Order: sequence, then structure tokens, then C-alpha cells
Amino acid sequence: PSKATDLEKKIPLPSSFADFVLAFNLFEHINNELKLALEVRRILKAGGVFYAVTPFLKEIHADPNDFFRLTPSAWQELLKMTGFKNIFITPIAFGPLIACYSLFQNICPKILLLFLYPVCWSLDWLLLKLRPSWKNIFLLGVFITASK
Repeated sequence: PSKATDLEKKIPLPSSFADFVLAFNLFEHINNELKLALEVRRILKAGGVFYAVTPFLKEIHADPNDFFRLTPSAWQELLKMTGFKNIFITPIAFGPLIACYSLFQNICPKILLLFLYPVCWSLDWLLLKLRPSWKNIFLLGVFITASK
């Protein structure tokens, strides 16, 4: 049987225990991301890998709390500061209209979304042909890998 763990405290695992740690849609719900990153590094074996996905442009979704969103450069600094290496931050993004769509998808009627998504995607595709750099500006989330 599994047991809930308070990730705001010490993770109840021995040091150098895990080959990898997965944290999907978790860090935005932690008040002290520095402390948790240090704990993740502590429980990883030498050469162990940390994988994470976090939202960036997403409505507040308390579970029970929702504290912050880190930019790719903030993730880079946090992981360097906590001793990680081989840090790769991959933006999950497309364009400005899909970014807007992501904020409206939880409040719009489903039938409207069926129409909006292809329109937003198509217009973004055209916009990104003109302004390719926008792909990394309208961030929906980030995928992170780093090793101990």
C-alpha cells in the first residue's frame, strides 16, 4: 500500500536511493522549490537522472495550493544552485493563439473548443513562419532533465 508523503518536508527515502526521480506537474504546488530540489538530488544515486514537467501558462489549480511558475532560466539556475549537471530545459510551446487557447479551454463550451483549436493552430503556424522566435516566448510548460 502506498502512503502519502509531505514533500514540503524531508523525503522519507535514504540518500543515494533512486536511479531516477519523476516530478510531473508537481513543483508548482511546492512552496519551497529549493528545498525539494535539494531533496531530489539527495535521494538520487550518483549519475541518477531527474525528469520533470511543469506548466507555465496555466490557470491556478490548487491541489491544495498552487505557488509559482518557473521560467526556463529560473529552472536552469535552481538546478545549478542545487548541484545538478547535464541540465536540459525544453520549452513546451507553440504560438500566441495556442497559448491563449490553453487558458480558455477550461471555461469554454467543448463545442466551441472544437472550432477554436484548429483556427488557433493554423493561425499560429502562419505567425510562426513570420516570427519563429515566438515559439519560445509563449510557453505552455517546460520539460526538464538533469543528473546528479
